[in-house]
Amino acid sequence: MPPHQQPRWDYARRLQLALRLLEDPRLDALISGETLFAKLPEEAPGLLAAGSPVLCQRIVY
Repeated sequence: MPPHQQPRWDYARRLQLALRLLEDPRLDALISGETLFAKLPEEAPGLLAAGSPVLCQRIVY
């Protein structure tokens, strides 16, 4: 955060904006799928491999 904007964009305001932006349903188009946290060791190599079509994977805890 540039110093000249810090007085206007405090932590609470940045968090409020981030949470509001996360509610935008258009972001759902970026999520490729879900993976259970317990299965990450098995599935991560495929998700992270070169050429993988995964853009953003939701991790379910």
